[in-house]
Amino acid sequence: MVGIVFTLLAIGLMMDENKWMHVLSGLVISTVFFFKGISGMFMVTSLCIVYLFKPDFERLKNVTMSMLAGFIVLTSMILFSPIFPHVLSDIILSSKIAPVGRFSMELLAANFGVKSYIALIDLPFLLVGLMFGAYLYICYMRNKEFKNVAIFVLMWLTCVFMILIQSEFFTYHYVVLVIPTIITILLCRPYLAHAPISAIVITFMLFLFFTSFWSFNGYVEKIYWEKKDLDHKNITVLLPDLSNQSKVLYLEACNGPYYFEINATSRYICALPFQRNAPEWNITGLREYKENYESIITYTGKYIIFEDSDWFAMNTTPDNIAVGNKLNNEYIKVYDSGSWRIWERKDNITI
Repeated sequence: MVGIVFTLLAIGLMMDENKWMHVLSGLVISTVFFFKGISGMFMVTSLCIVYLFKPDFERLKNVTMSMLAGFIVLTSMILFSPIFPHVLSDIILSSKIAPVGRFSMELLAANFGVKSYIALIDLPFLLVGLMFGAYLYICYMRNKEFKNVAIFVLMWLTCVFMILIQSEFFTYHYVVLVIPTIITILLCRPYLAHAPISAIVITFMLFLFFTSFWSFNGYVEKIYWEKKDLDHKNITVLLPDLSNQSKVLYLEACNGPYYFEINATSRYICALPFQRNAPEWNITGLREYKENYESIITYTGKYIIFEDSDWFAMNTTPDNIAVGNKLNNEYIKVYDSGSWRIWERKDNITI
């Protein structure tokens, strides 16, 4: 969500006539890129939006050059700065362990269709965007504004591409579509200016748009996070020594550090390189994977925080089986809520 706010800020800077504002927009887009590499696609989305509001290719070229100057300067400074020694290697690693190409086109299309339907339920603003988008598309076609049609479709497709390239289809991935939704609503204003019910329609749609964020991910997610809060409170009461640990092994989806505030044994907080390995996606040859696996299999700390979900399947690969055996042989479950499992080392338990 922070990346979306920053992108909207960058778009506002690009709309200004001062070229230094365009350079500054490049610095903002660079920041968005480092939030998550795929977010760099917002650069294309932003340029599409600039053209749709001010359809002048010469101006767009000048904005692009100034924006790229700012983007390249800040990106280079961060990538090669000794202050952030792991940034470049982590960006390269993310491209290696990302599930891009992991699924067939048929399965990818099927997943996208099903998860998009779920996203429409969880994020009602998507329906608002599609309704306004269809209306604006018709208006452009009726007025033979074919360049606008192409740029408008590209604006939406860049955000859809960001969802597809990640291939996970988590509901929060669809939140990137909030940007084309906002822009589409604003672009519709001139075409609704003479419609007698335009004010009512826009007011109603904006109401749906903003209230949709109140139900982000739906009621099920609300229950999920409430259970996490309750679990954390129960764990701190039952296992008061857990919070005294200087480091702990997290085998979960990275919720643990937020709640427990204990440092992880590895800088890959949620053991992502290890988690991403699968029979159909073998990444055991990666140096980062070997380091991550070694830090798990040699761990001798008092506690392991494990999330009871499909985040870690302990029966899919030889390494996963080895970690599962480690849990069963060296540790014992001292808390199991169906959400989190806390394992304590057998050496530390007095019977």
